[in-house]
Amino acid sequence: RNALEAISQGASTVVNIVAEILANLVVFVAILAFVDSAIWSFFDLVGWNVTFQQLLGYLFFPLAFIMGSSDAPDWDRRINETMVVAQLMGTKTVVNEFIAYKDMSAYVEQGLISGRAQMMATFTLCGFSNFGSIGMQLGLIGSLCPEKRPVVAEIILRSLVSGAVACFMTACVAGSVSHITFKRYVQIQITVNQSPENHASMIPVPNKSVDFKNKGVMLI
Repeated sequence: RNALEAISQGASTVVNIVAEILANLVVFVAILAFVDSAIWSFFDLVGWNVTFQQLLGYLFFPLAFIMGSSDAPDWDRRINETMVVAQLMGTKTVVNEFIAYKDMSAYVEQGLISGRAQMMATFTLCGFSNFGSIGMQLGLIGSLCPEKRPVVAEIILRSLVSGAVACFMTACVAGSVSHITFKRYVQIQITVNQSPENHASMIPVPNKSVDFKNKGVMLI
């Protein structure tokens, strides 16, 4: 075989793989759109505006609450932020993480989530555990190794759950680390927001907890 034949054969193989992935992705997205429309139509009969993502938000709410998605002092604010994070988790699972991050940026601009909720949502949404990825993996592996397609189809849902749990555990670790209080002198670079010069400086932090938020400073 020469180089031209190898290039031609590789191009033909890639076309088949891409076609398989696109076909499975379109089918899975269409099914999810149908389910979402069916749920919306059903609840619309009683005057409720409910979507599939919102239902998943209620489903993920206990998990988001246990993870400590919000540390707002006001409980109403904490519940609202936790619900927003739970709905983002539902959007990421049903659609994909890119749409979820786009929604998250809109929520941040609207002031619906802040501080810890933003951090927890950032880590929670960072993954490919969604139904769209199921179609992509089935198409990819089905093209490369057709005889293993039944095996992949059998374990793909468990893989989805495992991937989602991995993202949630990563967010939990990040949330735990963010609460660590350093018990010795450290050098931290800060930007003084209230300073007219708006310059950065190095200051020692004493052996006690410091409320940076109330002092008008921001950690870098």
